[in-house]
Amino acid sequence: MKTDFIPRANADWDTWLQNFDDNVTTVATALLIPGADTTAIRASITSARQKYNQSENAKADARNKNNLFRTSRTTTDQSLRAYVRRLKAQPGYTEAQGELLNIEGPETALDPTTAKPVLKGVFENNTAALKFNQFALADGVVIESMRAAETGFTFLSIDTDSPYVDTRAKLDPSKPETRKYRAIYFDGAVTDTIGSYSDEITITIP
Repeated sequence: MKTDFIPRANADWDTWLQNFDDNVTTVATALLIPGADTTAIRASITSARQKYNQSENAKADARNKNNLFRTSRTTTDQSLRAYVRRLKAQPGYTEAQGELLNIEGPETALDPTTAKPVLKGVFENNTAALKFNQFALADGVVIESMRAAETGFTFLSIDTDSPYVDTRAKLDPSKPETRKYRAIYFDGAVTDTIGSYSDEITITIP
């Protein structure tokens, strides 16, 4: 079975096009291919590569804006939870006031000694997406990771909004990378973790 000479992966395809564009005129001239035909194919390559680069730039911009939003939401949610706890601690606080602000309602009880996130992961859109459950009394989760040849878990992110998307590039682009993850709840009001770590999960980045 023959292998297609045009790479399937977009990044490899772009590199392949660059090499082809750099050398096709020399080869085509030696083989007496009309110059107009070579000019046409090179114009097609230029157009395709421009659109590819625009697409990659748009993805990077979207990831950056998403990360800025996540950081902003995390900070805002922490401040809001602390402020609401302060409101509810006031002697004159009433449930009616809480309902006016939509801060009253059923909350999942959180036992600090047994709380444990449920972490799930999938590989999609060329990234690792981590989905986690949340408790009303916890501000979010601390996510840690260990990848490739690393021997211990290290801090990756604090997130309040599932899923968290790990967009890091592989340490070695030439081969698949195995990543392990775990998470633990945290309380932003006291900047402390709650309960125990989730079960570890593994995602392989092809």
